[in-house]
Amino acid sequence: MNNEYIRKQDAIDVAREDGKKIPTLAIRIMHDIKAMPPADVVPVIHGKWERHMSFGICDKCRYEYDWKATDARNFCPNCGAKMDGERKERAEC
Repeated sequence: MNNEYIRKQDAIDVAREDGKKIPTLAIRIMHDIKAMPPADVVPVIHGKWERHMSFGICDKCRYEYDWKATDARNFCPNCGAKMDGERKERAEC
């Protein structure tokens, strides 16, 4: 099952707005939403490697990653950013 996470407050706001038609039902739904345990999720930070000679630089935390030492990673070992798409080239100094 693919879970899609939402903010509790957003769901409560929708129930409150829809509840103008049936207030008692909306109050019950808002109470049930508030009683649900929070999901254990972490926001995903997206980044890209900037290629610079023999190493890459994370565009989020500026961590330098040696391309030759190991295979290129799909995440930054320093900040955990998920590296999306192609590596962007950085102008040589």
